[in-house]
Formats: sequence, C-alpha cells, structure tokens
Amino acid sequence: MNLMSNFRGRLKQYFTFKDSVSKRYGNGLYVFNYHRIGNPADTEYDPNVFSCSVDNFEQHLRFYKSNFCMLDENTLLELFRDKSYFDKPYALITFDDGYVDCFDYAFPLLLKHNLSAVFFIVTDFVDGRELAWWDKVAYLLKNTTVKQVQLPHWSKSYPIVRSNIAKSIKGILKAFKDDSSLSIKDKVSFLEQACNVDLPQKVSLYLSWHQIEEMLTAGMGIGSHTLSHPILSHLSDLEQMEELASSKVKLSKALGQTPTLFSYPVGKAGTYNSVSEDLVNKLDYQLAFAFKGGVNTQLDMSLRYNIDRVSVDGDKSVEELARFIFKVI
Repeated sequence: MNLMSNFRGRLKQYFTFKDSVSKRYGNGLYVFNYHRIGNPADTEYDPNVFSCSVDNFEQHLRFYKSNFCMLDENTLLELFRDKSYFDKPYALITFDDGYVDCFDYAFPLLLKHNLSAVFFIVTDFVDGRELAWWDKVAYLLKNTTVKQVQLPHWSKSYPIVRSNIAKSIKGILKAFKDDSSLSIKDKVSFLEQACNVDLPQKVSLYLSWHQIEEMLTAGMGIGSHTLSHPILSHLSDLEQMEELASSKVKLSKALGQTPTLFSYPVGKAGTYNSVSEDLVNKLDYQLAFAFKGGVNTQLDMSLRYNIDRVSVDGDKSVEELARFIFKVI
C-alpha cells in the first residue's frame, strides 16, 4: 500500500510539473545551445565544455518535444520570412564548435526522436587539423607541474589548483578572453612556454567532413562558426572578414550547400561588434546567433543578426532545466 501510494504521489507530481511547464512558457523563440555530450571526467581537454550526459540529453529532447513547437533550419527561416510575431513557444536546438560527440551521441538521439538541430562548425577544427585554443589551454594546465601561471604582459598570476582543475581552467580562459592586447595564438604560445608542456599535434575531438555531410543529408542544419573561433571584437575588420567569409566558402565547397546561419564565437556582449553584424549581413548569412542567455520575444529585423540563446550546461536534469528556463524568461 505504501509503495502504491508513493507511486501515485510521484505520478501526480510529474503531471503537475508537466502541466505547469506547458502553461508557463510564453510565446517566443527559445534556442537551447549545447557544446559537448558525455562525461567531462573522461577528457584530457576542457571539462567545462560538456553540456550534459547522454542520458540527460535524451530527457531534454523529450522535454522540448512536450513543451515547444520544435524547429529545424528550414522552418526557422520560414518563421522569419512569413510571420511578424511569435504566436507560440518555438524552440531550436543548436550545437557550437563541431565536437565529434555531436555525431556519436547527439545525432542518433535526434534521429530517434525525429528532431533536428543546427551544428555550427569551426572549419579549421574539422578532421582534427587544429586543436581549439581553450582545449589547448586546458591540456597545458592539466599536464604542467607548475603551480601558477602568468603571461609576460599580465599584471597578476593565476593559481593551478589540482583539486579543482576545472575552476582553474575556467579562470584562466576568462583571462584569455578579457585580454585583447595579443592574439589568441600568441597567448597560447606564451602559456605553452610557461607550462613547459608540448601540445598534441593531431586529435580526434572534432567532426570529419564525412560525418558533417552525413548529418546534413539526414536533415540536420549546418552553419558557420568562423575559421578558428577567435574573439571577433579583438580582430581588425579585414581579419573578421577572413574569418566569416572563408569559413562560408569552405563549408560551401565541402558540402555543396551554402550555409545560411552563423553563430558568433563566445557570443557574449563585447565579444563581437557592429562590424561583425555588418559582415554577417554583407556576406548574405540569413540569421546570426549570439549567446547572452535570454529568450527572443520580438520577431523583427533587429533580431535577425542577434538571436539569443540559452546555454545548456552543468548536466541539468529536466526539472533543473525547466527551472533554469523560467529564470531567463
């Protein structure tokens, strides 16, 4: 009797939770962004890039399907072309950077649930030709024996705490992002010297062109995330043009289809600028995505190159994800 009573109580709690979620989501465009799927404890590189476990990702998909009108790239573009306001809660799933987890874990689950997502590709990373700069930083910090690091032009040093290496990595990456005095390449080079560690030359962290083509053929969207994932506001106008234009050309040639969507690297306020937005327009990208953590409620031209997204991270359960979304509405 106690077991049956407990079961009924949990069932009632579930449906109460589901009903409250459905009623509370207002009209708008909710874009849920992921990076990596899996276990951060298993990586030699940046553990902070993991969004959630495989099991939680599947639960997220069920949650989205139950509470939102789900979009793919084509229906998203139709929405901007045909409507002047959001008439219901719409949702889009996106992935940044192009990690191979997208193909191994996310892609099969999306197909299983008859859903699509847009994958934003850093073209220099494809086929493991280049290691992402934040993964380089993480690898160096995880493998060095030094206890703190300080680049020559920094006013202070940063501790490397072995017992909380993820936090140390996060803090030093923030210093990299805030520092516009040198290029990312130069900062990584200084850090490599300070750590006295050699970086791996080739990695299998990222998607191959064959995998990207397979996902595209199966109905996934493929967009540009620049050539090398720089902080665009730290670049000259010409350097920004090279990042946005060349990545588009490479994707077009490799896939036989011109990308219409773009996402700004990092995407937070101050990491891209009006030049970035002008270039997105001039290069004929149809939509561009930022990363400021909000929900889009006004469907107008000002949104076209500043579509906001919500970061899914911290391996949230469905209940935690729902509560988090309520906070940003």
